Amino acid sequence: MEHESGRRKSPAHEARWLNLVGFALRPGYGLAVDDWRVSQTWRTVYGRLAFEGASRNEALILWRRIAGGLTAGQQRALLEGLLPSLRKTYRKGAACRSPFRRS
Repeated sequence: MEHESGRRKSPAHEARWLNLVGFALRPGYGLAVDDWRVSQTWRTVYGRLAFEGASRNEALILWRRIAGGLTAGQQRALLEGLLPSLRKTYRKGAACRSPFRRS
């Protein structure tokens, strides 16, 4: 976390930083201060990506890696942020299906 400001240099820097944080914290529970580390990560990263488009996948991987240490509310917040795009993708796929195709 002490090098967090360096992630704002470029999309590549942010992607690597997110990757390393997720790797270092996984699974986000088990050690004595993991709950504190996860809460610090949440405050630092959630909704605060410097390069949203380029870093979104790495942020999702970070959350997946430490999901066990997230609270139910944090998990819901992540889901609510993803639901619109998931619904759009589902609708797009459903619209492309042939009416003659068997499921």
